[in-house]
Amino acid sequence: MFLDLVNKLNVEEINGTTYLDNSLVAWTQESGSLTHQGASIPVITAGGASGFFKTGLYCDYRNRNNMSLISSWHDKYEQLQQRPGLTYNQWL
Repeated sequence: MFLDLVNKLNVEEINGTTYLDNSLVAWTQESGSLTHQGASIPVITAGGASGFFKTGLYCDYRNRNNMSLISSWHDKYEQLQQRPGLTYNQWL
């Protein structure tokens, strides 16, 4: 459904730009790597938001040098360590 909407917006609006160029469409999930866990929630976007975003990039907002975020969802043998990054509200 996401790609269907994006393809429908990818038609010329004015002066060689498309509706998609002037839009930002976001697709996200309700959970991260574990069910209902709020850490590491991927967000996929399409559109340039009228030139606000540089398109065609993969952005990882985690602190790649920090593994201090320990998940409360783990079994007794292993703790899941993750890298902290932006909160979902900061992304919005």
